[in-house]
Amino acid sequence: MRTNQFGWEEGNELVIFNFELDKNIAAYIKSIDKNRLVVEGTHSQVIFNEALADTNIDILSMHDYRPIKQIINTYLVCVQKPKV
Repeated sequence: MRTNQFGWEEGNELVIFNFELDKNIAAYIKSIDKNRLVVEGTHSQVIFNEALADTNIDILSMHDYRPIKQIINTYLVCVQKPKV
């Protein structure tokens, strides 16, 4: 059977207070489907270091509605950090 599914998104515009649950969900998804990407979709102005370091999360999708200059500055700081 052929499937065109790109990946699994843990949630759309989640507001995360504790990353532990997301970490467990991402690990579970990868344990049952290693062939697709795992997407973390958050509604946040904060980029969690835990999400960047988690090897089970392939794509971090941030839905940030601040002015564009503030968003760009946040992302520039983020991409300069090495992924552990």
